[in-house]
Amino acid sequence: MVHSKYYNELKDYLVKYHPDMAMDDDFISSRSELAQETFIECSREGMNIEECQNEVNEVLYSGLHFSLYQLVEDIIEEINLSFSDKDKFIMQMFLLVQPIAGKYKLDDNFERTSEYDKLYTEISEHINQYIKHYELQ
Repeated sequence: MVHSKYYNELKDYLVKYHPDMAMDDDFISSRSELAQETFIECSREGMNIEECQNEVNEVLYSGLHFSLYQLVEDIIEEINLSFSDKDKFIMQMFLLVQPIAGKYKLDDNFERTSEYDKLYTEISEHINQYIKHYELQ
């Protein structure tokens, strides 16, 4: 099956920043189709390529700007542990902190709120406790 540019772009983004969503083909397909339709509509309205692409990006990445996975990865990078399979550990910690993150409203503007610092601290403490408990450091 041949996928659109937007499908592939969104899929790559999800693999990197939202791996829990990267296998949701229905979501990726519908979002990428909407992005394609947005590009066509913007072109018909006379927007230039850059303006069209800005509109497409708004549609394609809506609700996806904040990445809990990236936050977990950043925290683990700061701890500076050496693992044979760091990606696996990051995913494990990402899944482990889901209940913590569930207490917050994670939207596109989340990083600009005071709640972000609270979540960061809470997740960082949780990961550090896990590392100490399992003597990984």
